[in-house]
Amino acid sequence: MPETQKSRELSPEPLLLLVLLSIFSVVTDDPPETRVTLLPPRTQLFTGDNVTLICDVGNYSTGWRYSWYKDSTQSPALHGGDTAGTRYTVHSASLSHSGQYWCRVGREDASFHLNYSQPVSLQVTERPQAELTLVRGWTQMYASESFTLNCRVHGSYSEWSYQWHKKGEDGPVFQLSSSALDELFTKPVLWVRPGNSVIEGDSVTLHCDSQLNSKAQDMKLQYHYTEERGDWKTVTSKETLMIPIIRLNHIGQYQCEVEVPQKSIRRSSNWTKVTVGELFTKPVLWVRPGNSVIEGDSVTLHCDSQLNSKAQDMKLQLEYLWFKDRLGSPVTNTSDHSVDGNILQISSVLRSDWGQYKCLVQRGQPPQSSYPSNPFFLNISYHKVILQTPPLPLTEGDNVTLVCRDKSTSSSFYKDNKKLLSDTTQNILRISPVRKDAEGIYRCQHSQDSEEVQISVRDLFSRVTLLVSPGGSVQEGEPVNLTRDAETSGYVRPLVLYSFFRDGELLSERSGSALYSIDALNQTLTGSYSCAAETPHGFQKNSTGVTITLQVFP
Repeated sequence: MPETQKSRELSPEPLLLLVLLSIFSVVTDDPPETRVTLLPPRTQLFTGDNVTLICDVGNYSTGWRYSWYKDSTQSPALHGGDTAGTRYTVHSASLSHSGQYWCRVGREDASFHLNYSQPVSLQVTERPQAELTLVRGWTQMYASESFTLNCRVHGSYSEWSYQWHKKGEDGPVFQLSSSALDELFTKPVLWVRPGNSVIEGDSVTLHCDSQLNSKAQDMKLQYHYTEERGDWKTVTSKETLMIPIIRLNHIGQYQCEVEVPQKSIRRSSNWTKVTVGELFTKPVLWVRPGNSVIEGDSVTLHCDSQLNSKAQDMKLQLEYLWFKDRLGSPVTNTSDHSVDGNILQISSVLRSDWGQYKCLVQRGQPPQSSYPSNPFFLNISYHKVILQTPPLPLTEGDNVTLVCRDKSTSSSFYKDNKKLLSDTTQNILRISPVRKDAEGIYRCQHSQDSEEVQISVRDLFSRVTLLVSPGGSVQEGEPVNLTRDAETSGYVRPLVLYSFFRDGELLSERSGSALYSIDALNQTLTGSYSCAAETPHGFQKNSTGVTITLQVFP
């Protein structure tokens, strides 16, 4: 054979390699993505509606088999409805059709499957009923008189088509789509000024913004303002409502509703949240040297309260008022009593100073008062030896010093008639930090016994509660937030660290965060959740368990 002819021939080895490369490229292609679409494209349905779910894998090879799943990919494939090939149709939807749907595509011989599609959620609610009312006119009228009927669908629905029927006549007498109607007034929007986050004592204005149609400028609008819990409602003809002095009990969700009384037409705004921060903390009263003194002693009472950080920026000043035995008349400056802001000093205690003391904090203008502080009872003892203690009861974690007052240089301390070790050179007994086992009857002794003092110790945490949002029963794939709600008993707020547990197992190490989040709930994340609040000194309280489950649709 000529040499030139041999050069044109392909050897069998390269041809085989080319075929193998072609096969390899097909095998290693990324599998197609499975998608579900809706026809019509609505996820919110009413009972009786029809909807078709379409499973699409694009322009890939044929020979696929389609399977449909509801609520979980682990549940059996759906066989009800119309499952013709790539489509799954729900005829006359019921409430039980609410839930999440997936499709999965595989070869007919089940040798290969694509990934599950992303879920599509359907929400089926009861079909609302239309309400017909006679707005103007009478049920019995003369010829040439006019009347007005109003057809209304309750709820925040739109895009309705209205058909008017008259008894005895076939077909509608009048038909109009809601999209073809001119709105009498726009959907109201509720604004809060100066903002949604304010400080108690601020002046707050709620503004309900809605615009009348240019053809209906002679209409008069009426405004309804409602607080979510329903314990605060008001009606006014003005689009603004002022709360002159806002309080902590005003915290909540607010809504306004606009009404044309002549037409019985109403529209509501969305809910708007208003938060109110306390202007200053509840005052705490503490005393030196203690609650029991000897006539002639000097006593200093301190009233402590912290301003809100926003109030500090506004350079607001706090005023302090001191009261004895009753809140009617404040304590004023005298020769023996010096009032200097948050300090009341009694230079030489007299028998007339015996009694109960409280302090009150207020902001100047406009006047905004706090709750009274904890009461402090000043006891003037006639014993030669007295045991001085801080205000009682004590709280777990407090640092406490008991002082035995006597002219001598050493004293002995007793608890429940048992002698305690103490710093005898200074006549003091320190307990730091205080725990529940410190409760008992105390006295001190030198030349004679002091009066006995009953010391009780409160739990530091009066309550620890675990809150779950949106609730204990959650749809698969929904996020869940767990927050703690802890109340402490002491006058001083300690540093608190939080831990979260599921079925007794630790989920997060102790931290200052009171929030634990689940991005998407699934079956493995259900169970009994709890939290624990703890201080660096080891004082701890656990919440009760809250069970989180997946919603099961009928």
